[in-house]
Amino acid sequence: MSNIMFPVDRKWPVQPPTNQRLKRTRQIRYMINFQPEVNRPGLIDVWAYNVLDRTKYHWRWLPASYTDHFLSLNYRFNLYFGVLDRIVVGQHVSNIKELDNLKKYIGYLENVMDAVWEEVRDADGKDMLTPTWRSNAFDLWLVKENVIRRHDERTVVEFRKSSNNAENGFPLDEDALELGKHGYALYRVHSIELFTDWTDYNSTMDDWHTGTKYDHDYPSMTNGDLDDVVAKLLVWISNAPNEALSSDQEGEFELTSFYDQLQITRSVSSHGR
Repeated sequence: MSNIMFPVDRKWPVQPPTNQRLKRTRQIRYMINFQPEVNRPGLIDVWAYNVLDRTKYHWRWLPASYTDHFLSLNYRFNLYFGVLDRIVVGQHVSNIKELDNLKKYIGYLENVMDAVWEEVRDADGKDMLTPTWRSNAFDLWLVKENVIRRHDERTVVEFRKSSNNAENGFPLDEDALELGKHGYALYRVHSIELFTDWTDYNSTMDDWHTGTKYDHDYPSMTNGDLDDVVAKLLVWISNAPNEALSSDQEGEFELTSFYDQLQITRSVSSHGR
């Protein structure tokens, strides 16, 4: 195991973002779009789209090794916004605790991406943005995603405590995925995939959450699929770290009169609650 240490992550928001902040956040969307005039060998082109004035512009480059993981991160960011919009539909539902946590996740993902963009900008300015360059912010997100499967502060804190025991795993601060071994990998190879076993992750994480079911394309999701995902995501958000339920276990949200009342009721299971 590498001795590379990740910095302490302070990106989880203390309070959910305000509606005004969310309005600003949803204004910009990101996508990968190859354009020969700006493309650099071994890097992918990330473009930004302003949904208000409908302008599209080149935003940043990323090493090609991040391609699949950026698609997953970006899909989840768009999915969470879509679920939030599907729930509220202009109605006041701020008394639902899970919605605050959903908003925190949106704010967290925005903070992660902002940190990545700033690291890219800095590396590019120093002529260090090469196919083997690594983003600390992105790699820390990947460690949490692969090892913990959740990013909320409570879960991470509990994991840090439990991982102090050797039998429970490794400290999160260490380069658990051995991402530091990327140096000699060709840029055409997804180096994270090369040195990290994502088999267990891919087999245990729901495909609607990782984006693989929809080819990381949130707009391709049907209204029926989105209604189903709303319930599943709120279940996932509501459960404590050691009480998380998979989609085929007990415990679910029943969306009663979804289009009329948008009343969300939780059926309490005996699964540790």
